[in-house]
Amino acid sequence: MNAPINKDREFKQIMIWGSSLPAGAILAALQALQADYSFKTSLFTFVAFIVGTSIGLIFWKIIFETTRPIWRMIASTVMTFGGIAAFLYPLRFIPVSKLAELMTGLSFAVFALSLAAIMMLKLRDFFDEDDRVNANANAR
Repeated sequence: MNAPINKDREFKQIMIWGSSLPAGAILAALQALQADYSFKTSLFTFVAFIVGTSIGLIFWKIIFETTRPIWRMIASTVMTFGGIAAFLYPLRFIPVSKLAELMTGLSFAVFALSLAAIMMLKLRDFFDEDDRVNANANAR
């Protein structure tokens, strides 16, 4: 008979590897990116993949194994700024004359996404309050 399967452990492994490998792929793609928007792979591309994957693994190790919230906050902040930097890094290939138009578009996108995030947070608050009201009504 098979041993019982630990679903939480499997889920954690999927979560860890499912985000660490793409982090490595993003870093490798950024390393291989050329000015003409083509890719040139080299040994450094493989090294970038290993480094990116390792950063993802270290992040999850901190999240799951550290008991101090400050380390989790630092790790999350580093990953957030790393993601923003990875998004903005290809902008170095954009001509200076087109940066104003690009920044206008990016600013509008940030505004629209922030608005969507605020709406989702407000909806969450609304549904949480509704759950509390219903729980109190059912308790009577």
